[in-house]
Formats: sequence, structure tokens, C-alpha cells
Amino acid sequence: MNSYLITTALSISLLFGFNTSTDDKLKKEALKDSTLNTQKERLFTQLNDTISKDSIKEKVAYKVISRNPTLKFTIRKIGEQKRVMLSIKNGSKNIPKMSVIRSSGNSLVMGKKKGYDNVQFPFSISMNAPGNYEVNPFSNTASLLNNFEIEIYEPGYWEISFNR
Repeated sequence: MNSYLITTALSISLLFGFNTSTDDKLKKEALKDSTLNTQKERLFTQLNDTISKDSIKEKVAYKVISRNPTLKFTIRKIGEQKRVMLSIKNGSKNIPKMSVIRSSGNSLVMGKKKGYDNVQFPFSISMNAPGNYEVNPFSNTASLLNNFEIEIYEPGYWEISFNR
């Protein structure tokens, strides 16, 4: 009767996978997995402590505060001087009359470009053009340059080109 119970218990354990060596292997693997997970959690916590969200910020060179949605323009940094130049590509050789408010700098005109030299950064500029500034010969006259405002944070020689 004793041998019958042992045989029955052995066959039940084999049938349902209750093998002691298998159980030991599973326990060891579970322990290994939990140890790895604990190590990963520790490393992740250390990484988060070392690098906070505040220290990872994209450096923004400029920000357009307001503009006409149909105005096409490009902004590019072309050097290291403390200068901001404006150019308007409207098919005309003349710079249209504009009302410009800026935070710093001395007025400068170089050919078709108008700008400011010796500016202090961050530099802000706000532009307004007359309401009858002709933007496109195929459309009505408009004032696309009205209410264009930008702040430039990164020092350098910046060129802002407006396209028709």
C-alpha cells in the first residue's frame, strides 16, 4: 500500500509537472528574473535622479511670436556677428516703408537688405508695413508684414527673408 501511494504521488507529480527538480529550476529562474528586474529598476531610478526632466530642454534659437499666416519667410543664422538683417524678395529693388520696433542695435542698410548691427541678445523685433504694400501682382494689395514679431535668443548674424 505504501509503494502504491508513492507510485501514485509520483505519477500525479509527473502528470501535473510537480517535479522537484523542475520546481527548483523554476524557482531559480524566477529569482534570477526578479533580481534582474530589481537591478533594472535601480539603474532606471539612478538615471532619473541623474538626469531630471528640467535639465533636458531643447535649446531654442528663436521664437516667432506673431505673424500673418500667409506670410512666407525664412530665418537662418549665417555667422557669429551681433547682427540681424531683413530682406524682402518682392520683385522690387526697393525696401518698402516699414514701421519697426526693436530691442537694441544700430540701423544698417546694405544693398537690398535693412538690418541692425551690435544687437544685444535676446533680440526682439516687431514689424508693420503699410496696408497698401503690394505682395503679389496677381492678388489684391495686402499687408502681410503687419504684426510680424520675433525674438532671437541665440547670439549671431541672423538673416530674416520675406518672400512674396
